[in-house]
Amino acid sequence: MTETELFPRMALALAIGLAVGAERGWQTREAPEGARVAGIRTFAILGLLGGVLGALAPVIGAFGIGGVFVALAAILIAANISRFATTQDFGITTEVAALATMALGLLAVQGSMIIAASAAAVMVALLDSKKRLHDTLTRIAPIELKAAIQLALISIVVLPLLPDRGLGPGAVLNPYKLWWLVIIVAAISFAGYAAVKIAGAKLGLLLTGFFAGIVSSTALTVSLSRRVRADDIPQTALAAGIAVATGTMFVRLLILLAVIKPALGLALAPSFLPTALAAYGAALFLSRGTQQMSGHPAVIKNPLDLSTALFFGALLALVMLLVHYTKLYAGDAGLYALAALAGLADVDAISLSMANSGDVALSAAVTVIVIASFVNTAWKIALAGFFGSPRFAAQVARAILPALAIGGTIAALT
Repeated sequence: MTETELFPRMALALAIGLAVGAERGWQTREAPEGARVAGIRTFAILGLLGGVLGALAPVIGAFGIGGVFVALAAILIAANISRFATTQDFGITTEVAALATMALGLLAVQGSMIIAASAAAVMVALLDSKKRLHDTLTRIAPIELKAAIQLALISIVVLPLLPDRGLGPGAVLNPYKLWWLVIIVAAISFAGYAAVKIAGAKLGLLLTGFFAGIVSSTALTVSLSRRVRADDIPQTALAAGIAVATGTMFVRLLILLAVIKPALGLALAPSFLPTALAAYGAALFLSRGTQQMSGHPAVIKNPLDLSTALFFGALLALVMLLVHYTKLYAGDAGLYALAALAGLADVDAISLSMANSGDVALSAAVTVIVIASFVNTAWKIALAGFFGSPRFAAQVARAILPALAIGGTIAALT
């Protein structure tokens, strides 16, 4: 490495030390002289020392670098023991930050400058967030921590083990994609819990409905419908969340198709946009009469409704098999029936197949997508009744049927 290449790297190593030292110095600014383990000067020197180690790495090797780190750790331990004798404070955050500062200085010279700078910025932010992080931990209930661990297990541990290929009749069952849906339903349940706890039932469920509609409005319908029996959230708030997700589904689908096949997106816009706006309007009307709730954790008793997610994944697999056999035995003549069946499971799949098909006329493709999306929307009413209650299904119907009527009338006239 030439001097020209080394200079900016050494400067970054020093800057990292100064940044961390400034934060640590600010936190202990009222401590008397000599009571601090390390301040801005010490951290600046540690960052620079890490940079020097990086420059000397070809000469001293890994063992030499490791020896310096061990020596620094010993010095920090001795300093911490001495401080504990006088202050009874045995925290080791500053000591760990000192080791990390030297390591980042080493990385700045020997590795990626961007990664070193980014890691330093994250570390400074974490050091500065002590009170906020501790306050957050005190507000986490045991059931919330358990739910977060379960969500991590089913997504990080189980998902990579599943085969990402089609299995079963016609190879229509993809275990990887089906489990993705299980994760989506579970994650929506958890996100809805967090949103309601933070923002209350009125605003929290509207936000959950909007973001869930980008992923799966049907999954959100299943999740919120189960809340009817399990929790004391007003049903109008739950129905408003489903209406928002429904409107977002139409917007998402329209954008997706417009990107892939602009002509198809343009043809669907006259019916899809009014449908989405009507659904949003119904959601605002329903939420207007919903009193804001306090966001107490007991409002939703189970943050992760895993049993519902598993059941819905099995239901989707069954619908996929029905779609396969309908296509197998009915052929092209059953295209519209296939669209209706596909709408029970996944609107995106049938819509994207129409957008990428060169054998289907534009008018037929529009009809297929309208049928699939409208059936999917009407299917939400049935799901609301099955997972929730007949009364809740009636509320969902009042929220989304007017939107379907508006969109359907426009689609029939265009």
